[in-house]
Amino acid sequence: MYAYLALGEACFYYEEYEKALQYVSLYTDYSWVNNPSDEETFVIRQFEEWAVGNRYLYELMSGKTEVIPSYMNYISERENEIFPALCAIVNAANRFDINIDSVLEAYDSYFIYQEQSSRIGKISEQYTNDQYGTLLVGLGTYYLKHQDYNRGFELILNGLDFVIKIKNKDSVLECIKIFEEFRCFAVEEAKLRYKKMIREV
Repeated sequence: MYAYLALGEACFYYEEYEKALQYVSLYTDYSWVNNPSDEETFVIRQFEEWAVGNRYLYELMSGKTEVIPSYMNYISERENEIFPALCAIVNAANRFDINIDSVLEAYDSYFIYQEQSSRIGKISEQYTNDQYGTLLVGLGTYYLKHQDYNRGFELILNGLDFVIKIKNKDSVLECIKIFEEFRCFAVEEAKLRYKKMIREV
């Protein structure tokens, strides 16, 4: 089951969403487990939960943005799923140019850094850091694209500050790319803050 989960995530990383969905079906098949113990049942339930969330995630990133209301309904009862779902929804909004203002308003209090966990245990700090950095950059990009420049630049610069601290080079480059793309809309204060941070890279 873990192998199929890992393969599904690898396919997701390489944007092979249909193949990733096939692996979801494989790691939800536990018919080979006879009379599972309490511990095994606990793990099976976690995989079932991951499967539902990942199915929404992979469908969303393949362009099926109509799943967003169902995805939101799913995470509304699962605290641990909210942060990764919001990361995905922001990513999809930027990729497919959709309006998610209602989602951002409904989950505004979740756009802060917090430890992530699952039924099985705590999610690694590095993974959470990378996700949070990506989320800040994604949110900044979303607001800049929707001409909310003050909020957009604040998030991009907060994101840049964060990803410099965690030494995520890919996200640093993404911040630089986005800032430069929208530089002409930045106020002088934002430009000065950006210039100061770039010196630290």
